[in-house]
Parts: sequence; structure tokens; C-alpha cells
Amino acid sequence: MEEVIVVSNQKKFEACYRKYYGRIVKFLTKLVGNLDIAEDLAQETFTKLYAKNVEISPDSPTVRGFLFTVARNTAFDFLKQQKLEESKYREVFIEEIAFEKTFFEDLENYFIHGEVISTLHDVIDSMPQRKREIIEQKFFAKAKDSALLRKMNISRYMIKKIEQDFFEKIRDNLNGFFENTKAEFEYR
Repeated sequence: MEEVIVVSNQKKFEACYRKYYGRIVKFLTKLVGNLDIAEDLAQETFTKLYAKNVEISPDSPTVRGFLFTVARNTAFDFLKQQKLEESKYREVFIEEIAFEKTFFEDLENYFIHGEVISTLHDVIDSMPQRKREIIEQKFFAKAKDSALLRKMNISRYMIKKIEQDFFEKIRDNLNGFFENTKAEFEYR
């Protein structure tokens, strides 16, 4: 006797599907704005009801409202999930943009740093031997002026003059890398 009920329910279910599927697709298309997605959601609506073995009859006065409510809830679940996925995608996208921005800024800074060092090296190499030794001792070996006076047999005035010339050459050579270099980079 149960098989007769199941077969009877199956036929009623199929009749509801044929009668309401197109209407539900049209309704869902308005909700989600996409016919293909609406068709999938309509199919999902009927699949849920079939899996739960819900008894529906095409002749019932409440079946239309029931089917449209289930379809609407299915669409809302889909839209919530889609919104959540879009939010996650935006977060990942923003992180990627931030990563790319810092990556290229870091790369640019490394490039500038390398160019500054190369320029500094070129400026030092372009100086006469004696001036180069004074600059190397003063800034890289951190020699005091008094030690340079004795070791290099040079006056304090000449040390300051060599430093000033060195800083001017650096400023002139680095002018293209930094804005307002001349205004900001002054000899103390």
C-alpha cells in the first residue's frame, strides 16, 4: 500500500514540477538577474523538496505560495553565499593590491638605494687620490679631524673644503633621484 502512495506522490510531484517550474524560473530570474542561475536555483528548489519527500499537489491552493517561498529562500541563500564569496574575493584582491604596491615600492627603494650607493662610489672614484683618501678616512674609517691633521699633514680648513666639495658633487649627482635635493641636503 505504501508503494501506491509513493507512486501517487511521485506523479503529484511531477505534475507540480511541470506546472510551476517555468513560473519559478521567471520569478527567480527577477531575484538573481541571471536566467542560468535562476534555472539552477529552480532545479535546486524542487530537488530539496523531492529529497525531503515533501508531499505537494498541483491542485492544492497553498502549493503555489509554498513553492515560491522555498524558491525565494533558496535564492536568498544563494545571494548571501555569493555576497560572502565576493567579500572574501575583495579582501584577497585588496591584499594583493597592497602586496603589489609595497613590493614595487620596495623594489623601487632598493633600486634607488643601489643607484645612490653606485653614485656615491662614482663620486669618490672621480676625486683625486689625496682627497679620496681624506674622504674615506673621515667618513668610512671614522677618523677624527685631529688624526687626519697629523696623518695627512693637512689643515682643518682644507679638510672642511674637501668635505664641502664632496657633498656638492654628491648633491649634484643625486639631484635626479630626490626632489628638492639642493634645498634639503646642505652641508652642516
